[in-house]
Formats: sequence, structure tokens, C-alpha cells
Amino acid sequence: MAVKHKVVESRENDGLNLIIRALQDINIKTGMHAAELGKLYERVVLKLGEIEIPTAPEDYKKFMNDIEQVQEMFTKACSKEELFSATLKALYNGISDLERRPSPTMSIVLQLIDYKKIPFAVQWILQNRYSEQSLERALLTLCNWLSKWMYTPNLGPLVLCFMQGLEAKQHDDILIEVARVYIEKLFKLVVLESIRGSVGPVVLYILERMQHNPEAFHKILPHINSILNSLYKQRSDSSQYYLHKFVNLFMALMEHFPGHPGLYDDLNETLEQYHPEKNYKEILNCKSWLDINNCTLTIRSSSGKVGLNNLGNTCYMNSVLQALYMTKLFRNSVLQSSRDTMPLFSKLQALFALLQFSQRCSLSPNDILNLARPPGFQPGHQHDSSEFLGYLLDILHEQEHSIYSSSIGNSIVNIGSSSGMSSDSTVVQGSFGGRILTVSRCDVCGLQSERTDSFRELQLSFPNNCMDPSVQTLLNYYLQPERLCGDNQYHCDTCKRLTDGERVSRIVEKPRRLILTLKHFRYDPVSQQRTKLLQRVKLD
Repeated sequence: MAVKHKVVESRENDGLNLIIRALQDINIKTGMHAAELGKLYERVVLKLGEIEIPTAPEDYKKFMNDIEQVQEMFTKACSKEELFSATLKALYNGISDLERRPSPTMSIVLQLIDYKKIPFAVQWILQNRYSEQSLERALLTLCNWLSKWMYTPNLGPLVLCFMQGLEAKQHDDILIEVARVYIEKLFKLVVLESIRGSVGPVVLYILERMQHNPEAFHKILPHINSILNSLYKQRSDSSQYYLHKFVNLFMALMEHFPGHPGLYDDLNETLEQYHPEKNYKEILNCKSWLDINNCTLTIRSSSGKVGLNNLGNTCYMNSVLQALYMTKLFRNSVLQSSRDTMPLFSKLQALFALLQFSQRCSLSPNDILNLARPPGFQPGHQHDSSEFLGYLLDILHEQEHSIYSSSIGNSIVNIGSSSGMSSDSTVVQGSFGGRILTVSRCDVCGLQSERTDSFRELQLSFPNNCMDPSVQTLLNYYLQPERLCGDNQYHCDTCKRLTDGERVSRIVEKPRRLILTLKHFRYDPVSQQRTKLLQRVKLD
């Protein structure tokens, strides 16, 4: 295993050597156009994201020397504005790519940005109208680097400035998601003197802004005592500064999030030892994410509900999302679930949280549209809401079923087989799933066959010559016996041929919440087209 480990790390250093040689070749060549040079540097930046950091001491030392050489060559080459812009664009494309997980070595490109120009770099990113999904991936990547890499001084300031820029653009949902993922890792790094000045401001910023929900604060609770103790023992100016800031902030947060009996007892006792200031509450006198008083958008309506913005004839999607949100059983199951490895599920969870707690007048569900647009649904066109609902629920069910099955399979040790996932194990099936029994009978021999299927909706047709039917009338029509004759004969296994018969359906396990789809279209043999039925349906 030691030999294999050595070979892998040698290959990583070889990759860095190739980058150095490529940069040297670029510097030797003359007469290259700026556009051609820009493309070469873009490829070099993306290649840096593939270089893993070695762990063996001798390889690591050489790796850092090579990194410094690459950094110097980049700084010299990118003094020209056009190369600088191309390099930064490649950096953003790398950190925002949903398919890649670039290595922190790519972060050395950040050293091209003068500290004072970081706000302009962030402004450039936000003005390019990148999608919310792209912005979130970029910030997640930067925070991941910040939690692992301490040799890019500009990284922490860039993360902080990026967060502030997203806050100004009302991307609170992105900030909350990133804070939830990384606050614990970043907080534990505050004990390191070498990166405290880079990580500390980010940690303080997150904890001060997360005033709408105690999740970030509660994530770091188990580590607070040891972190404060380490800061106290270091006795440096920076350690004492952050000790002072944290003590006051934690006192304020404990009072800001009451209603947790016994949870703060040990922390309160610890903080009193460090003598918090009398005016510690003032530390939370700042803008809070999802705070109505600082929201530049129109506040929510008098009804207390948050709307969804139309993204171009997306009424079909918005109506489905609002209906699902108002289905309390499904909404609570989504919000309480921990299936955070599924992109669509996580985005729906974030949207439901914002619909419940946001003070905005409306939200834009771009990410849901990007992840759950059914095949054939053209942007800007009108589409069927029931078709979108079925596709959305299918994806949610299949993704959760797949994740659950994989985790169950991986946890089985020395067992010959597993029972698999039950029908109501997913959030979708547990909320909307039922079972229906279909009995088919042959008129010739009397043989009956039975089949039980799962369902998540009932598609109700309209009887002929029935004006303004009730829901119960349509349900009765759906469940009435169906004659199997003519072109729709029944194949009898006993008679071994097509025979006349009868089919009856009966719900044997009702869903906790029933989805009914009204089939408002019927084929007109005269015009040979689908015609819309304009009948009303009464609720009885």
C-alpha cells in the first residue's frame, strides 16, 4: 500500500510539473494573440483544479515549492487586463461547475486579485447573471477550500465579500444553505493562529446573520467550550479579540433563541467565566438573513403568504409547488427529512423553508425548474400542471428510493438477502401512496384474476351526458365495473383466448392525501382532435 500511495502522489507532482512546463513554454513563445493566450491560461487554471494535495512530507514540501513557482508565473503573465479577465472567468467556471470538485490548488489564482480589488471581482461575478445553482456551487467550493487550505490569504476575504454580495442581491437561501453545511468546520479552525484572520470574520458573519433559525448556533455548541479555552490559553492579540467577540455573541444568541431547556446550561456557566460585556446584545444589531426590516423587496402580502414568480408561462409549476407546500403532511415530511444528498429534494426543502419563513413578497423557483423540467417541456410555453406534478413526484420518489436502497445495501454484513424498501418508505409514497386491487373475470369460465398496484393519483373521466358532476360522481364512475368486450376483450389463461369479461377496481389501501386529476379533454371523432370539456365539478 505504501508503494501505491507513493506512485499516486508522484503522479500528482507530475501534473504540477506539466503545468510549470506549459507556463514556461507560453512565456518563451512570442507573437501569440491575446485570445489564444487567454484560452491557454483557462486550460491551465482548470488543470490546477485536478491536482490533489499530497500527504507525504517529502512530496508536500516539493509540492509547495512548485505551487509558489506557478503562482509567480501567473502573477507575471496576468499583468495584462485581458489575461487577468480570462483567468478569473476560468476560475469561476471551475468553482461553479456542478460536475467537478476542484482541488484547493486552484485557489492560488486568487493571489492575482489585489486585496482592494476583491469587491470588484465579486461585483463582476454577480453582474454576469449566473444562475442561483451556479452561485451556490461557487460559494460551497470556496468554503470547502477555506476549510482545508491555509496558503491563499485572499481566500477568506473573498468568501466574506462574496457572501456580502449575495446578501445584497437577496440570495439568502444560498447563504443559509452554505452556512448550514460549513459553519461547524470553519468554527473549529478558529483555534489556528495562521488562518484565524481569514476564517474568523466569516464565522462571525454567519453567526450574526443567522438570526432567523438556531441551526448554525446549535451545530457549534459541542465545540464552543474547547474553542474558547484554546483561545484563552494562546494569549495573542488575535485570540483575545475573537475570544471577546465570541463570548458576547454567544450570550446574545442564547437569549435570542430561547425555549431550549437545559441546552445552554453548560455554555452559560462557561461564558460567565470570561466576563461578557453588559451591552452584549448590541452585537446582533445588524442585518439578519430573511429579516423583513432589512429586505429591499416588497414585503409579503397581508395574507401572510409568499408567492412564486412567473418565470415565463410557469404557472403549471408554481401552482403545483404551492399546492404541495399547502399539503401539511408532505410539507412537514420534506422539512424534517435529512435527505440532503439529493439535489432536487434539497432544493424543494429550501423552497418550502423560505415559503414558510421568508418575509419576501415572492420567490423565484429557478432551481426547481432546472432540476425537474419534464422532457418535452419547452421554456416559455404553457404546459399541463398534472403532468409536471407526476414527473416531479416520480423523480423525488426514485431519488429517495435509490439513496435509501444504497444505504441499506451497504450496511448489510454477512446477510444473504435484504427485504428492500417498503412502499411507504419515501416521503412521496408515505404522503400520497395508496394501493388499488383490480379483479378481472372471464364470462366464459368464470375465472378471476387479481392484481394489486400502487398509485399516487386517480385520473377521473367525465361520464357522457352528465352536466356539472360532483367529485363523488366522478369517483363512482371511475370505480364502476368495466365491460371487457369488442376490441377490449379479456385474455383468459384458462380458455387460452380472448373472451368477454368484466373488470372491477377497488381501493384497498387509501392514501393519506388523495390526488385527483380531472381529464378535461376528450377525443372528438368528428373533428379528429382533442376537445376541452368546460364542465364544472362540484365539491360535495
